[in-house]
Amino acid sequence: VVMAVAAVERVVAGIAIDAVIAGIAGHAVIAGIAVDGVVVLAAGHDVVACAAVDIVVAPVAVQVVGPFVTVDRVVAVTAGDGVGGFAARDPVVPLPAVHESAPPSRDDAILPRHSGVSDKPMKDAVPFSSPDNLKIEISLPSGQTVSGMGLAEGITLIVGGGYHGKSTLLQALERGVYNHIPGDGRELVIVRSNASKIRAEDGRNIEKVNISTFINNLPAKKDTIKFSTENASGSTSQAANVMEALESGSRLMLIDEDTSATNFMIRDARMQKLIAPDKEPITPFSEKVKPLYDDKGVSTILIVGGSGDYFDVADRVLMMDEYRLKDVTGAAKEIADTDVHQKENMSDSIFGDITPRIPLKSGFRKSGKDARLKAKGRTVIMYGREPIEIAGLEQLVDDSQTNCISVMIDYLKNEVLDDRLTLSQAADRIYDHIDKNGMDAISPHSGHPGNMALPRKQEFMGALNRYRGFSIR
Repeated sequence: VVMAVAAVERVVAGIAIDAVIAGIAGHAVIAGIAVDGVVVLAAGHDVVACAAVDIVVAPVAVQVVGPFVTVDRVVAVTAGDGVGGFAARDPVVPLPAVHESAPPSRDDAILPRHSGVSDKPMKDAVPFSSPDNLKIEISLPSGQTVSGMGLAEGITLIVGGGYHGKSTLLQALERGVYNHIPGDGRELVIVRSNASKIRAEDGRNIEKVNISTFINNLPAKKDTIKFSTENASGSTSQAANVMEALESGSRLMLIDEDTSATNFMIRDARMQKLIAPDKEPITPFSEKVKPLYDDKGVSTILIVGGSGDYFDVADRVLMMDEYRLKDVTGAAKEIADTDVHQKENMSDSIFGDITPRIPLKSGFRKSGKDARLKAKGRTVIMYGREPIEIAGLEQLVDDSQTNCISVMIDYLKNEVLDDRLTLSQAADRIYDHIDKNGMDAISPHSGHPGNMALPRKQEFMGALNRYRGFSIR
């Protein structure tokens, strides 16, 4: 049981595993029933709760006043005197006139944070404003309508000078896989729930990942169909991160050139002329981003400030100019068409294979005290005395998610792995078990399972992929 109490007239309360009790001074709220304009939304696995000023949140598919439960995601949206609430799974919000995976960003959203160590919205920040040609309207269950930017599926390039807000926009989209509390500023910044932030991650472990789509013909004939290394380079780590994200079911890639390996991202026309194709083992992402969408249906939102190589393949090019977004697709395409340094197109229309992998029980050989899994903050899980470093999973946002991942890995090795299930199938089996029985069903402890918040499948599989003892058939 978790208890949260706020004072005076405002309540923002409630992370629940089994039950939530919340209240405001002078009034009573019992078992999630709203009184005097306060509502608490309780969920079996994951919950976001908010307060109403004058009007109680109207639950979805339950009753006019009272709590409601959803399996995976609960979202509450505030607007003026009223609050409209709705439950969703995939996608979070229906988007009229745009594709399912398009991320809307609400006009007047506050994207910058107060500081690098604070998640509060920045004071006096420039509010987000959508380019007119990308503006859409969404009707909320409360009856109110909000407007903002809607991006269709495909390849979106966000360009601009340094310090103009490009990375801030992408960071807001990264967090759009989660719900936000009222007052965060990003309540209606929403992306597809399986979107993955992709970055280079030098030094990470890779275990039998098919990176041949991007890297081939390595010296000494090193295998890239089942590529393994204990010390990945920038390019091999980013290639593996893309393929692992696809293996986990991601349908949207979020990439910032600032955290990417240059040789993985681009190879310009001059370098193409100097180095023969058979001497360059890397096929850059710029050559595969279009086949990734055309062949696999996976979209990409890419932050770029130093290369125009993606102008040719982008469906739209947006420019951040002093924190304001402009559509410059026409100008970018004109530059690409008249560029004197035309690149030779080295890619084809096929992206390549996404190879499922089968994890082996033999990868978890520890016993006794050495077999214990314990989270150490947000970025490290200890398996006995061996650390599993997961700082590269940038969409992991809270220690409670890491706590849950450690418990899920323990359940996986003891109850799920059978040397036949693929990694994705094994993960799905755990999530199905949690959906049916709650998170306490995977906990080795009796009673309350502790401080846990259910992570996404992408972060759970990402943590396994970074375990250095991971064994794949």
